[in-house]
Amino acid sequence: MPYLNAVFHEALRRHSPVPIIPLRYATEDTQLGGFNIQAGSEIAINLYACNMDKMQWEEPEEWKPERFLRDKFEQTDMHKTMAFGAGKRACAGTLQAMLISCVAIARFVQEFQWRLKKGEEANVATVQLTTHKLQPMQAHITPREADSARPQSS
Repeated sequence: MPYLNAVFHEALRRHSPVPIIPLRYATEDTQLGGFNIQAGSEIAINLYACNMDKMQWEEPEEWKPERFLRDKFEQTDMHKTMAFGAGKRACAGTLQAMLISCVAIARFVQEFQWRLKKGEEANVATVQLTTHKLQPMQAHITPREADSARPQSS
């Protein structure tokens, strides 16, 4: 399960459901990322750019779930992807969502064999500024043989 959890976080880092956070308003003068932000300014944060920042992530363009397994990985690093928000605006159900998602994915992998239909690898078009696919993914899903996983009795 730890590796599945790492895959889950890496997927959120690489393919955030919302790559640009909706506009926020600065209520007071502040500094963000070295920039002076005046009170009343509208701020949009590009999560895709944050999750591909070479100063924050080692080899960000590479698929490496192991980055979430390393010894130096801290619990607070899970929030670096900001997939569930951060700070005061973080989702209250983050832990529950992560647990339910990882258990569901584990069961789907355990119970079914998955194959993409021919040509699906090239079907990557998305809708405007989201990571939602323009066309739904097409896959062949077949139940795994329950008897083949069980030891044969004599």
